[in-house]
Amino acid sequence: MAKRFIKWLIGICLLPACLGLSSAFFVLLTRLRLGRSQLFFLGGIAVYTGIQFFRQRPPRLTYVIGHETTHALAALLCGGHVKSIQAAEHGGAVRTTKTNTLISLAPYIVPFYALLLSGIFFLLRRLAPETTRFTDAFLFLLGASVAFHLFMTAHSLRIEQPDILAHGQLFSFSFIYAVNILCLAGVLCAVFPDGDFMQFLRLAGAHLRAMGAWASGLFAGGPS
Repeated sequence: MAKRFIKWLIGICLLPACLGLSSAFFVLLTRLRLGRSQLFFLGGIAVYTGIQFFRQRPPRLTYVIGHETTHALAALLCGGHVKSIQAAEHGGAVRTTKTNTLISLAPYIVPFYALLLSGIFFLLRRLAPETTRFTDAFLFLLGASVAFHLFMTAHSLRIEQPDILAHGQLFSFSFIYAVNILCLAGVLCAVFPDGDFMQFLRLAGAHLRAMGAWASGLFAGGPS
């Protein structure tokens, strides 16, 4: 009970952070300049968005495989062991020797296929430099995989998830939203040459301080 109350308080504290990150993200979008390669990235996002809306059923099995694999990898990174892993179109499950907030919520904040694709591409580029000519194709697939993560995460969160209920909806949704904004900003800053992730963080901090000053002034000006 005490842990849930603490996470509820953290969730409350995360709400202003979500607003600050959102406003900084909007500013980031307005500052990005399009180039030929960036159009491939946005094209990937657009194509998957079309697939998501026009397909009768989303690619559920592909998502479940990535979801459960991310649970397992997070458990291994946290020093646990994976006992079993199951994945099917109707759902999946992972049994591990350890669990915590990161392990439970990792699939909702980690774009598994985007990271897998990036790792494969950069490994190939190191082993065979001539693969750089496929950069545009990589950016197209990266855009599609990022859109896949965002759409399928949103779709998954519409259903009651034990991972979410275990940590409380306010904390879980606030945490998932904040980290996804950070990840998406990081991807955009990596793809667009004029993107500056540190500047994005500074701007988010400035917006958060401005909201804090506004709230302090509001309370200070209230009735005594």
